Amino acid sequence: MSQLSAGSRTSPGGYHAAKAHKPEAEQFSIGDERTLAQMITQLCKGDYIPSFCTGCYRKGRTGEAFMGLAKHGEIHNMCAPNGILSSKEYLLDYADPETQRQGDTIIAEELEDLEPHLRKRTMELLAKVEQGERDVYL
Repeated sequence: MSQLSAGSRTSPGGYHAAKAHKPEAEQFSIGDERTLAQMITQLCKGDYIPSFCTGCYRKGRTGEAFMGLAKHGEIHNMCAPNGILSSKEYLLDYADPETQRQGDTIIAEELEDLEPHLRKRTMELLAKVEQGERDVYL
């Protein structure tokens, strides 16, 4: 699985902060009622790294460009670091302390799996995230 949706709303204006969620206004049922925080916690407990990456879209790695990297297995060199970076942003900004701890453990493990040059660059970018920079990606 490469994508899933958590905390989704199907009612008009359902994401507007000032409006209360009204289940009776939903256009259809989504079947999984877990919040984003609950989903992230479950992923971390399962030793998965939640990624919020949009780097490929922002860098124009779509369509043919994306497939060229994917077919040769090179996309992993983008996805793994960007998943680490976007996950760290979420952990710092939104996660409870236990989810932060679990997420940081997974990030450390993922860093160890990177090739040395990619690990070094990812760690440099992680330092920027930890200093408050956001929307950081390769």
